[in-house]
Amino acid sequence: MYFAFQCTGGGGVTQILDQLDGAGVKALFLFRPEELEANEENLRRIVGSGHAVGLSVEGTTLSQVEEQLDQGEALLDRLVRLKTHTVYLEKAGRDVSSALSEEGWACWSPQLDQTGDTRSAATRSNALMNNFDSRTGSVRVMLDDRPGTADLLDRLLPRMEREDYRTRLALETWF
Repeated sequence: MYFAFQCTGGGGVTQILDQLDGAGVKALFLFRPEELEANEENLRRIVGSGHAVGLSVEGTTLSQVEEQLDQGEALLDRLVRLKTHTVYLEKAGRDVSSALSEEGWACWSPQLDQTGDTRSAATRSNALMNNFDSRTGSVRVMLDDRPGTADLLDRLLPRMEREDYRTRLALETWF
């Protein structure tokens, strides 16, 4: 299992980190450029704890996406001296993804996108476990940064450990 968290101002990053760090699980955190400065403290903790950081961009054209990536890269360098090569394209199509791949970017592509899921933590945990059980091989899961996500992790991570599911850090060469 590979976990990524799309950080769009939901306010739950600290609680998510508490859950992940408590369980010894590493994840990818995807920030929109406009969310980086407000999350400087979280970014330092993310990097210091061994998690990965990437950018989440909303542009639809290559020029829009590249502009957002330039902005995000400059902020990451200034805030935490980090150079990322991972991007999640929220709206852009395959043509933009292909062009970015040629430029050296790794484009995150979730297999299970749970962002915006407002069901209870128990319901979400059961649904994810059922989905995991029906798949073979690795699964790329994306969650959001709402406070309810930490509640989900509180239920999901111990259950995954009991059922012998392994989590890995989503490295740029693996997706």
